[in-house]
Amino acid sequence: MQASKGIRWTGLLAILLVAVMTVSCNKFKEIEVTSCELSSVTPKGFRSVDAVLAVGVHNPTVSFTLSDVSGCVRNGELVIATFTGGPVTVAKKSDQVYDLPCTMMLEEGLSLFEILNLVKNKDFEGYVIDVAGTVSLAKGVKKKLEYKDLPISDLLDKGSLRDSFKL
Repeated sequence: MQASKGIRWTGLLAILLVAVMTVSCNKFKEIEVTSCELSSVTPKGFRSVDAVLAVGVHNPTVSFTLSDVSGCVRNGELVIATFTGGPVTVAKKSDQVYDLPCTMMLEEGLSLFEILNLVKNKDFEGYVIDVAGTVSLAKGVKKKLEYKDLPISDLLDKGSLRDSFKL
């Protein structure tokens, strides 16, 4: 039961990744994540989970693929968890729901209870995400995007995801 609470946090992070990666390019500013639901969850021991998220995306531009997503969640220099995700291909000029596979692993020495308490209290002050991924357009055009020190609390507020994040 407690593992599923941590998994919801994984899902939220994956959605934030998609939102940050796709809206950061000037050309893609109108792309937005419209919904997110957890489709499936597979615990992998006490430290890792695999999940598939059903992510609604409004894309008024060209088709693109988000792949090789990786990053970490940290507070200062203390890494809390690492994550990977993708690939997912978003159709051009569409409003659809896409399956986004993702994996999250807690760092050694962290208690699952510490993470669940953080998620339960929704107090992400001081926590940031470092993320990188590759956006591929038609005809093989690729761009690696990398972002550091993205405050989790700002991302939650900006995406209006804080209210929908329930335990």
